[in-house]
Amino acid sequence: MSSVKKEKIYIFDSNVFINLNTIDTHLIHLPDEVWTKLDELMTSGKIISHRTVYDEVVSGSKQPDKVSAWLQPRKAYFERATARQIEVMSDVVNQFDKLIDVNNERDQADPWLVALAVEKNEQDPTREYIVVTQEKQASSVKLPAACRSFSVGCIPLAQFFDENGITFGISVS
Repeated sequence: MSSVKKEKIYIFDSNVFINLNTIDTHLIHLPDEVWTKLDELMTSGKIISHRTVYDEVVSGSKQPDKVSAWLQPRKAYFERATARQIEVMSDVVNQFDKLIDVNNERDQADPWLVALAVEKNEQDPTREYIVVTQEKQASSVKLPAACRSFSVGCIPLAQFFDENGITFGISVS
C-alpha cells in the first residue's frame, strides 16, 4: 500500500505572530531572510490564517508593532468565516469551552482555526492543513487538544521552522 505525501499548508495562530514580534523586538533581531521566507510562504498559499487572527494581532495592538505593520498589507491571506466553519466552530466551543473567554466580546481565534483546518482538510484531500501555535502541545483543554479531537495536525513554531528550512544563528565577531 503506497501512501501519497500530502502538501502541508500551515494555519498560523495569533500567538505565533505575537511571538515572532517578541523575538524580533526583545530577544534577537530576526534576519530579513526570515521575513522574506514567511512572505514567500504566505504568497504561495503555504501559510494562511483566519481573519480573527488578523483582528487579534493587528486591531488588538494598541500601538502598531513590527509584526502588525508587516501583516497589514497581507490581510487577504486571512480567511473569512464560512457557513461550514461556523458549524464546526460551534462544535469546537461546545467540546472545548476553555478555548474562549466568555467575558471577551470579540471573536477569539482558536475555535476558528480548528474550524478552518477541518473545512480545508475536507475540501482538499491532497493537502494537510496544520495549525501552528505556541500553546503547550500536551494541553488537554487548549488549542492543541481541540486539534487532536478534530483530527487536525498541530505543531509549534520551531517545528514549522524545521519543516520549512528556516534557520538563523548568531555570528560573533
